[in-house]
Amino acid sequence: MRLALSLQLLLGSAAFADDEPAELDVELTPRRSAVLVSFDVSNTFTEEFRQRLSGGLTREVLMNIALLDSSDDVIVERTRRCQLRLDIWDEVVHVRVSDGPRVRRQTFPLIEDALKACGVVDRAPLVDSALLRRAAGYRLMVQVSLNPVSAELMEKSREFMSNPRGTSSGRPRAFFGAVARFFRSETGAKADAFVFRSGPLSRPARATP
Repeated sequence: MRLALSLQLLLGSAAFADDEPAELDVELTPRRSAVLVSFDVSNTFTEEFRQRLSGGLTREVLMNIALLDSSDDVIVERTRRCQLRLDIWDEVVHVRVSDGPRVRRQTFPLIEDALKACGVVDRAPLVDSALLRRAAGYRLMVQVSLNPVSAELMEKSREFMSNPRGTSSGRPRAFFGAVARFFRSETGAKADAFVFRSGPLSRPARATP
């Protein structure tokens, strides 16, 4: 899957610019009464994130996933949380991935494989198919927060996710398209967040066994 990663850096106390989230390639797959989702945001991991991981520091990733209808109303939200740690003695990366109550632990000899274990979502349960009442017009919105330790950054991210169109209370409008929106913590806590959105998605035609 391809991920457009044209990034606008927002540094310090700079206001939110009228930049668009990155376009994300998403696949919806029916299975029995559920709809599964697949996408890849593994290219999101910054060089700084990789360097700190390779230096033996434990890294955290928080991924917020929201399925929207054509009115931008949220149908369902999901969260993936990853913890990555390089064992410098055994030269392996330990990865813990939590998809809600489901927890997966793996060990990889290569950092790239460990990052893909976190950043690649492969046919993960997303929503009950009965909730998709329209034939088309859906979009998936994904926010990836790297090392989300800054309360200030998380507040920015939550605000954007809960009201992506913006408000009339002084915050600029937000658009959706081909350019990533990037948040950087004003506190110097080294936490970055990226927001992506898919193109229009259709309801899967039929369930598979």
